[in-house]
Amino acid sequence: MKKRLISLFLMLCMAVSLFCCSAYAAKDYSAYVNEVVIAEGDTLSSICEARNMDFYKVLKAIKIVNGLTDASSLDAVRAGQKFYIPKTAADAETIVKLYEAVVSAVIPASYVCKYTVKSGDTLYSICQNLKLTYNICKDSIISLNEWSGGKDLTTIYEGQTIIFPVNDSAAKEISATIAKAVDMNINISTNSQDKFEFYLVEYTLSSGESIKAAVTQLGIEYTDDIAAKVKAINGINDLSKVQAGKKYLLPSATADNVKYAIYSHKVVSGDTSANLCASMGAEYAKVSDMLTALNTKASFPAIKKGTEVLLAAPRGGEQGKTPIVIK
Repeated sequence: MKKRLISLFLMLCMAVSLFCCSAYAAKDYSAYVNEVVIAEGDTLSSICEARNMDFYKVLKAIKIVNGLTDASSLDAVRAGQKFYIPKTAADAETIVKLYEAVVSAVIPASYVCKYTVKSGDTLYSICQNLKLTYNICKDSIISLNEWSGGKDLTTIYEGQTIIFPVNDSAAKEISATIAKAVDMNINISTNSQDKFEFYLVEYTLSSGESIKAAVTQLGIEYTDDIAAKVKAINGINDLSKVQAGKKYLLPSATADNVKYAIYSHKVVSGDTSANLCASMGAEYAKVSDMLTALNTKASFPAIKKGTEVLLAAPRGGEQGKTPIVIK
């Protein structure tokens, strides 16, 4: 597995280097977007229309630059939310081409397989037949097939050809690679060495379901360190006393209901807790007390050169409601 991860990383580096010489050369997407704050009564469709763009024609680019895998989160935007919107329809096309070039260049053919849908098949049953864990593989399936999300998952048809990861490990690597392609964009991190680790997602516990079972189902190995993070993030004293039907922020390998994308960062000379938060698009003042409580190993906010912290980039305009740096 280590060899495959190293190989994937090297291919990503080579692909990005190649783009610097291409017609679509860019280190990120920031040149092609504007940040928009949703006003009362706004919809993304009306914002696009005011900029002479067809919302549905630029939807994929909007999803890419905002780190979204499911367009359903765009249906009910609210005043005060921030989104990145392509400046023009041509810029939207460029964003999609950059994104697809990165993804196609770094996902080996050995990571995927094709399946032709048979009568009676569902996506869940196909995953079972291919020995895939549906919740781990779902996001990679959406991305590999360029689907919009929920509707595409439930409306497959006989004779349709669908691309799948070959196993759960490949699905995780594909999702991480696609996350890297998404996060080329909006200065989510000022340090090119920051490494994507996992997502923090909003998860509703089912009756009888434990935090351990939920985290494992989300594709994350459940360790003492992960358990401690979950307790700190959610203010839980006893993980055996969680409530069914309640929403918790949990680490995940997939991107459903994402609140934050988590990156590891090695502190260098000149770093401060405030500028690290700002590099992730979050305001330190809103979360300072929680950060201090969470970062005992890193002595946050008194961070030290050479120590490693985990940073979180807010998704979908959410900010300041949960800790954004955890260790």
